[in-house]
Amino acid sequence: IVFLDLLEQTVLAALPRAGQQPRGRLRAQLTITRYALILVGAVAVVGRLEVSPAALAAISGGLSVGIGFSLKEVVANVISGIALLFEGSIRPGDVVELDGEPVVVDAVSLRATKVTTLDRVEKIVPNAELFSSTINTMTGTDHVVRVQVPISISYDDDPGAVCGLLMQIAREEQSVLSKPPPKTYLIDYGDSGIELRLDVWTDQPLSRLSLRSELYAAIGEKFDKLGIRIPFPQRDLHIRSQGGRGAAS
Repeated sequence: IVFLDLLEQTVLAALPRAGQQPRGRLRAQLTITRYALILVGAVAVVGRLEVSPAALAAISGGLSVGIGFSLKEVVANVISGIALLFEGSIRPGDVVELDGEPVVVDAVSLRATKVTTLDRVEKIVPNAELFSSTINTMTGTDHVVRVQVPISISYDDDPGAVCGLLMQIAREEQSVLSKPPPKTYLIDYGDSGIELRLDVWTDQPLSRLSLRSELYAAIGEKFDKLGIRIPFPQRDLHIRSQGGRGAAS
């Protein structure tokens, strides 16, 4: 097993860094190959030991009883791990959403998958949980993801002109892709102002939060220079008199 680990690391180190997706696919293939070699080695050892069929049947029967009572989750994780490795739906290097949080897949083994959060915290996730749940992957076919930036403006401002300004800000941001191009939408005429939204795309899934922050900072700076006002929530309070008893608030 140590030799197989060393061989895997050697192959990965020799691979040109052409991107995470090819490396992730190769890592999954190497993992499958390693477990296949271990299985072939185990079968060869059993054959050399010349274990009788009756003994194998007894061992298999005992294992089946143990699996039925106490190893159901382990077997489910192993089967799910094999399915994940062969399907390639989740590969090392992929960015997926787990419990609403983006994480990077580090390794997929037979029992569990190791992921790393943005806080550099490593999590061990059982394969059965990944296999039976809906997982949003940001790097399935490509690394392009959308970033939504909602913004509200005053009714005194021209929404068309502001949409044009938002497009200009998006084009000036280096992390924003030109294809697909940025888009702006007039979402709603709200109680306090006009609701707009800027949609941009980036090929850096883990930088969505920082990109949204940079866009908001640029929007705030432009709005200050041009006198565009972001409205505060407003409520109208009407006071009626009640037949000489004074005003009720």
